[in-house]
Amino acid sequence: MIPTDGVLIGIYALIGDRDVIQVRRVAGREMDHRGARTVQKTRFVTAVSEIARNVVMHGGGGEARIYMHSEPSAISVVCVDNGPGIADLDAAFSDGFQHCGQHGAWPWWCETAERCIGR
Repeated sequence: MIPTDGVLIGIYALIGDRDVIQVRRVAGREMDHRGARTVQKTRFVTAVSEIARNVVMHGGGGEARIYMHSEPSAISVVCVDNGPGIADLDAAFSDGFQHCGQHGAWPWWCETAERCIGR
């Protein structure tokens, strides 16, 4: 679970490509403020960007909330979409699951994001 008990830095609408870019930039800036290594920052910002883009493209838009945490020094990004949800969550996490004719990558991104934040 992504912690949301930190200080809220901002709430950002996710409606189009410009919004995805803005959230990516804010996440990158916050990683820089915390002294993240380049590889950590790149992985985290890429995960944030891909998840935010999925919210825009497949979730009917939504929002991203960015939180700052002091102990340990970290940030968290929570993206929520306006979509109907996934009818069969177990199937979505199974190998070979397809949505809209494409293999979904979001379970991989969830695992990647957790590795980037040290979970």
